[in-house]
Amino acid sequence: MQSVTQDLPLSPLGSHTRIASIDTAQSVAVPAGARRLFLTVESQNARITFDGSTTATATVGLLFPAADETKIIDVVEGMTLSIIGVASGGSVNYQFSR
Repeated sequence: MQSVTQDLPLSPLGSHTRIASIDTAQSVAVPAGARRLFLTVESQNARITFDGSTTATATVGLLFPAADETKIIDVVEGMTLSIIGVASGGSVNYQFSR
């Protein structure tokens, strides 16, 4: 994972997406051609799984703190992420990139 402060080109793929509520697990499919995911977690910490078979829960998945810097995550097309808030009231914003 890299922080957005590093000098990496952003070549957007698809639309910017906001999931307004991650109170329940949300699935996010990585689109064809995507190589990176720019991700910001807001209001509440979140947990994310990347293997496509494990559903994120309040205690399962990698922890992403709320209000932390934007994360840049390398992804592979066909991956499915599962995202959930550790507590209610959280949201995420993300953008895939080539």
